[in-house]
Amino acid sequence: MTPTNFRQATQMLGRPDDMTDEQCGALHIARGLADGYPYVVSCWQPTDEERAAIASGAPVYLHVVGAAMPPVCLSTQIEVPLVGAN
Repeated sequence: MTPTNFRQATQMLGRPDDMTDEQCGALHIARGLADGYPYVVSCWQPTDEERAAIASGAPVYLHVVGAAMPPVCLSTQIEVPLVGAN
Protein backbone atom coordinates (compact mmCIF):
# COMPACT_ATOMS: atom_id res chain seq x y z
CA MET A 1 0.00 0.00 0.00
CA THR A 2 1.12 3.53 -0.68
CA PRO A 3 0.96 6.29 1.95
CA THR A 4 -1.24 9.03 0.49
CA ASN A 5 -1.96 12.66 1.26
CA PHE A 6 -5.59 13.29 2.23
CA ARG A 7 -7.86 16.30 2.62
CA GLN A 8 -7.83 16.29 6.42
CA ALA A 9 -4.03 15.98 6.76
CA THR A 10 -2.48 18.86 8.69
CA GLN A 11 1.11 17.68 9.18
CA MET A 12 3.82 15.58 7.59
CA LEU A 13 6.03 13.27 9.63
CA GLY A 14 9.56 12.68 8.43
CA ARG A 15 11.37 9.38 8.64
CA PRO A 16 13.33 8.53 11.79
CA ASP A 17 16.98 9.70 11.66
CA ASP A 18 18.27 6.13 11.90
CA MET A 19 16.34 4.91 8.82
CA THR A 20 17.06 5.52 5.13
CA ASP A 21 14.64 6.92 2.54
CA GLU A 22 14.35 3.39 1.15
CA GLN A 23 13.28 2.06 4.55
CA CYS A 24 10.82 4.81 5.46
CA GLY A 25 9.38 7.89 3.76
CA ALA A 26 7.47 10.96 4.88
CA LEU A 27 3.87 10.43 6.01
CA HIS A 28 0.95 12.89 5.86
CA ILE A 29 -1.09 12.78 9.06
CA ALA A 30 -3.98 14.35 10.92
CA ARG A 31 -4.19 14.37 14.69
CA GLY A 32 -7.32 13.53 16.61
CA LEU A 33 -8.61 13.13 20.13
CA ALA A 34 -11.27 10.61 21.17
CA ASP A 35 -12.24 9.53 24.69
CA GLY A 36 -9.23 11.43 26.03
CA TYR A 37 -6.74 9.52 23.85
CA PRO A 38 -4.63 11.23 21.19
CA TYR A 39 -4.77 9.68 17.72
CA VAL A 40 -2.63 9.99 14.61
CA VAL A 41 -4.42 9.17 11.34
CA SER A 42 -2.70 8.42 8.04
CA CYS A 43 -4.13 7.33 4.69
CA TRP A 44 -2.92 4.35 2.64
CA GLN A 45 -4.02 3.57 -0.90
CA PRO A 46 -3.97 -0.09 -1.97
CA THR A 47 -2.49 -0.94 -5.36
CA ASP A 48 -4.64 -2.60 -8.01
CA GLU A 49 -3.09 -5.95 -7.07
CA GLU A 50 -3.83 -5.38 -3.38
CA ARG A 51 -7.42 -4.36 -4.16
CA ALA A 52 -7.90 -7.59 -6.11
CA ALA A 53 -6.38 -9.64 -3.28
CA ILE A 54 -8.61 -7.96 -0.67
CA ALA A 55 -11.68 -8.47 -2.87
CA SER A 56 -10.74 -12.15 -3.09
CA GLY A 57 -10.67 -12.42 0.70
CA ALA A 58 -6.97 -11.87 1.44
CA PRO A 59 -6.25 -10.44 4.90
CA VAL A 60 -4.59 -7.08 5.49
CA TYR A 61 -1.48 -7.21 7.70
CA LEU A 62 -0.32 -4.35 9.89
CA HIS A 63 3.45 -4.09 10.43
CA VAL A 64 4.69 -1.94 13.32
CA VAL A 65 8.39 -1.19 13.79
CA GLY A 66 9.35 -1.90 17.39
CA ALA A 67 9.08 -4.57 20.04
CA ALA A 68 5.44 -4.00 21.04
CA MET A 69 2.09 -3.48 19.35
CA PRO A 70 0.41 -0.20 20.30
CA PRO A 71 -3.38 -0.01 20.08
CA VAL A 72 -4.20 0.45 16.38
CA CYS A 73 -7.21 0.54 14.07
CA LEU A 74 -7.60 -0.22 10.36
CA SER A 75 -10.66 1.20 8.62
CA THR A 76 -11.96 2.70 5.40
CA GLN A 77 -12.91 6.01 7.02
CA ILE A 78 -11.69 8.42 9.68
CA GLU A 79 -13.28 7.25 12.93
CA VAL A 80 -12.09 9.92 15.42
CA PRO A 81 -12.65 13.67 15.65
CA LEU A 82 -9.65 15.45 14.11
CA VAL A 83 -7.90 18.50 15.52
CA GLY A 84 -7.55 21.41 13.09
CA ALA A 85 -8.92 19.46 10.10
CA ASN A 86 -10.40 21.26 7.10
